[in-house]
Amino acid sequence: MYRFIFLISILLCLGCDTMEPNYEGTSTEIELTQYSDLDQQAYFSDEPIIVKAGEVQYPRLAIQAGLEPTVWVKAYVDFHGKVTKAKIFKPCRSKVGFNEAALQGVNECEFAPFFIRPSQDPFWVICRVEWRLENGIPKTQIIVERWHR
Repeated sequence: MYRFIFLISILLCLGCDTMEPNYEGTSTEIELTQYSDLDQQAYFSDEPIIVKAGEVQYPRLAIQAGLEPTVWVKAYVDFHGKVTKAKIFKPCRSKVGFNEAALQGVNECEFAPFFIRPSQDPFWVICRVEWRLENGIPKTQIIVERWHR
């Protein structure tokens, strides 16, 4: 038993890179490669990718008032890419219904399962939901800002 612990400590002291992969020299750009394996698709990427964005409603009163807020939502995504729970991270102060619409939109999102290491783990993602009026036409979008395991 002591020999095994001794060997492990020597390997750790020598900096053996068989324990952890070397990430030096990797690019910061998102490289997306798609492989099909039977009916399932796997994406190899540096960050989560929204495959299907949820529908975010622009409240009618907000369009008439010209409001253009931003709501931040934190969501837990399982290893299949489905949002299992979501909560408001930074709410909008307006009482028109932006917070509820953002929560519903992020709950409907689907993310591509992605692999950082050999295991495919669930992760937290922070999304920014924006409402904008461009020449009187309402536009909404969901943007992935940060994520962590």
